[in-house]
Amino acid sequence: MDYLGPAIKPVGVRMVYQIAQKIKIPVMGLGGIVTGEDAVEYMLAGAKCVSIGCGNFIHPAMSLNVIQEIEEYMENNGVDDVNELIGGVRMN
Repeated sequence: MDYLGPAIKPVGVRMVYQIAQKIKIPVMGLGGIVTGEDAVEYMLAGAKCVSIGCGNFIHPAMSLNVIQEIEEYMENNGVDDVNELIGGVRMN
């Protein structure tokens, strides 16, 4: 059985975190991104970029909405550069 959309996001975020800790090349986050907060979670876990798949079937302008929500998140949290989000979460 294939898993897609929001149901896969927790696994995707965890995998991005684990991979980003081990390698030095950029990591892409994907799986279940339908809001700016979803994208920010992937970036905080270490994703340099994100990909929106099934969300575009839900709403054709999903990518534009996610970008706007990322910008709002940054403004509300005093983040000046989107690169400041990348790898912002550290676990012991």
